[in-house]
Amino acid sequence: MKKKLILILIFLPLILLGQDLKCCESKKDVESFLSGIWKPNESNSEFLYNYKNGEETKTEIKVFYKYTFEKGLGHLTEMMETDSKGEYQILDDHTFVDIIKDENEFKLKFIDLSGKSTSKLKYLDDNKMILITDSKEVEFIKLTE
Repeated sequence: MKKKLILILIFLPLILLGQDLKCCESKKDVESFLSGIWKPNESNSEFLYNYKNGEETKTEIKVFYKYTFEKGLGHLTEMMETDSKGEYQILDDHTFVDIIKDENEFKLKFIDLSGKSTSKLKYLDDNKMILITDSKEVEFIKLTE
């Protein structure tokens, strides 16, 4: 009995270190904090390619992500900022988001035209989010709308 108690006391803190959600105990809490426009904290350059007269031009753009939830259904819109500050052009709005509570952690399941992917929600508060996808951490900062 003492051995089991010792094992529980050793491993329980390690399990709790895996996810640091200051905000959330339910899917509704995650929806509330996740709703809004997020930008990757590090360089998030992507490129738009245009072909004209047989020549390719490449333009660097900054991508932002807007999460919205309505009646438990999540939607992700990928956008880029236009020349007018605070205005965005939609790049892709075909992605659905499902919040999954798995044991002691939350995951985001993304479903789009090309398939499905899942990211672990490592950290979330009202200003910052860290997602882990394919063992890669990406930090996001929430923008004020």
